Amino acid sequence: MKEKEIQKNNKNMSRYKKKKLSDSPETIATAKKLAQQVKNPAQNKTQVKLLEQGIKKGITLYKKQQKEKQRKANKLQKQQQKHKQEIPEMSVKSKCSKLPWILLFLTWIGIGAAITIILPYIN
Repeated sequence: MKEKEIQKNNKNMSRYKKKKLSDSPETIATAKKLAQQVKNPAQNKTQVKLLEQGIKKGITLYKKQQKEKQRKANKLQKQQQKHKQEIPEMSVKSKCSKLPWILLFLTWIGIGAAITIILPYIN
C-alpha cells in the first residue's frame, strides 16, 4: 500500500521538476568552433568532446545570468515607473500643506504684535 502511495507521489512531483534547457544550435556550433581552436594536437576526440561540453555549459550559464540580470533590470525599471506615477500625487499634497503653516506664522505675528502693543498700557 505504501508503495502505491510513493509511486503516486512521484508521478505528481514529476510535473514540478524543472525543465532542462536544451542547447541551441548556435551554442553548439560556437562550442565546437571554440573547442577546435583551443584543442592541442595531442588530445583525442573524447578529450575534445569533454572540452566542448564544458564550453557549452559555460555559454548556457552565461546566458542564464544575462537573462536574470535583464529580469532584475526590468523589475527595477517597472518599480521606478510606478514610483514616478506616485510622485505627482504627493507633490499636490505638499503644495496644499503650505497654507496651514502660513496661517500659523501670521497668527504668531499677530499675537506678538498684540502683546507688544497692549503690554505697555497694562503696567
